[in-house]
Amino acid sequence: MILLETPIPRDWFDWSNACVGVVGLALTLWAVWQAKGAKAAAQSAEKSVTRHNAEVDFGSLTRMAKELHG
Repeated sequence: MILLETPIPRDWFDWSNACVGVVGLALTLWAVWQAKGAKAAAQSAEKSVTRHNAEVDFGSLTRMAKELHG
């Protein structure tokens, strides 16, 4: 193993590689944040559809009950 007394200065390739890594990390974090919001929106839509289907089902049951009772 060779030990150098003075550290090797970073060149432009190392700095550009570091910048690309930081940008990639930022984009990954942004994508995770967006996916979390999309998941919440999908769950809200699922609850809305389920509620709407239940209202339609209860409405038809009420109508059938009125027909049978009347």
